[in-house]
Formats: sequence, structure tokens, C-alpha cells
Amino acid sequence: MSADTAPDAWQARSDRLGRLALLPILAVATVLAVLAAPGGPHSWISGLGGPAG
Repeated sequence: MSADTAPDAWQARSDRLGRLALLPILAVATVLAVLAAPGGPHSWISGLGGPAG
């Protein structure tokens, strides 16, 4: 491996990690936002016209 290809390998690994981590991070953030919403985790159902309480 030459010195010129090493930064490319690190960049490729970093790009792959970013793509793989994006969806799990978004999923965790969404779950935390729903659980932290005022009224509890199911308060959004009544806002959509679903069964209340």
C-alpha cells in the first residue's frame, strides 16, 4: 500500500460508516422524541383522530 492510497481507504471507510449509522441514529432520535412528547408516548394518536385515552 502506498502513501497515496491510505487517505482514500480511510475516506471510503468513513463514508461507509456514515451511511450505515444514519438510519439507526434517526430511528433512536425519533423514538426519543415520541417518548419525550407531552402527554406520553401515545398522545400523537389522538392528534391523528385515533382513539383517545
